[in-house]
Amino acid sequence: MRAAPKVYDPEAFSHRVNYGAQCFMRGTHSRAFDTCFEMNDGDAVVTALVRRAQNNPRLHAAIASQWSGVFPAEWLETAAQHAATPTPALPALAREMRAEGARQFEEFLAQQRERQTAESETENRKEGESKKTALASPSPAARV
Repeated sequence: MRAAPKVYDPEAFSHRVNYGAQCFMRGTHSRAFDTCFEMNDGDAVVTALVRRAQNNPRLHAAIASQWSGVFPAEWLETAAQHAATPTPALPALAREMRAEGARQFEEFLAQQRERQTAESETENRKEGESKKTALASPSPAARV
């Protein structure tokens, strides 16, 4: 499994599916294995693995062994959601999922920047008002 680093390539959907299947079959798990499902296209990876497992009893058993011997119902539900997508079209679906994930992440970052800017402006305004108040009121020494 020397090719594991390729799982980090966003365009390597097929490699992530293949690598994930190999890991299940060998009973090995790693950070690279986890990454197969964490590139914003995990639903497409799961769908591809479910379809393979339906035609490969060893893969089916290997995946089920990770869930107390029962094939994960959540995976079957995920695959059912994408039943209308033909297997050859899964890489395109995965690309769409990654693009949507990236868009959502950028939107989240923009919201965080806006919130931080608003908080900084509020803090600066409060500091400015405190300084004005301090300058306008006589100091304790001046009151004596």
